[in-house]
Amino acid sequence: MTAPPTPVPPGPVSTVPMSPLMESLAVTPLAFADSPILFADYAGSRAATGLEGVQGIDDVLSALSTDNPEVMQRIYEGLAIGGDFLSRTVTLKDRVGLDVYAFDRSIWSLEPKHEAPGFLLIQGKFDIENVIDNLMELDYTNDSHMGADYYRLGDDFGYSIAHPLRGLGLTLNRVAWLDPWLVAARSTGTIAGLIGVQRDGKPSILVNDGHWALAEAVGEGLLGGAYMPPR
Repeated sequence: MTAPPTPVPPGPVSTVPMSPLMESLAVTPLAFADSPILFADYAGSRAATGLEGVQGIDDVLSALSTDNPEVMQRIYEGLAIGGDFLSRTVTLKDRVGLDVYAFDRSIWSLEPKHEAPGFLLIQGKFDIENVIDNLMELDYTNDSHMGADYYRLGDDFGYSIAHPLRGLGLTLNRVAWLDPWLVAARSTGTIAGLIGVQRDGKPSILVNDGHWALAEAVGEGLLGGAYMPPR
């Protein structure tokens, strides 16, 4: 599959280079301008805490078994491992082939009234052909929008409690690979919007003056943050 051209964000000419945050916002649909948006630079977090060698769940489990308190402290500072996150991460890798601890960057919407983000964009180290094969084995079906393939499971905004992914499957109702991003959403309309930004030049969230200005002011080096709309 030929990769689409890198999106050029609309708006004023930036006086700083495109940062990871700007690049992530440039593929986020304008429809989410009024939603809380979260951004995470996982690769930057690993680098900041000396965990560059941690490239997946196996490395995390190995590090957690160490008796070295310095390593343990860095693990807890640089990685998310609390609650049931670790077990859900194992399920996601085993079932889908997505290893959260091999992600490099992500951006997603926060949906307080729902159990899962409305959309999720991920860059990282994963075998996309293996991911697609796993999705098809999990009863996904192939569909397309604007010439881009995507994979769908069940109805919009819903999931079956009997499905192997259960709650994990909600955000993964619709999945597409738009190199270098893995794109996921809860509904057909949202996955179509995500594809439209990258394949048809539909407006991204950077059209919004507030998002543009804050991203430009932040510049490089942001490891994580949240855009909270005025409401």
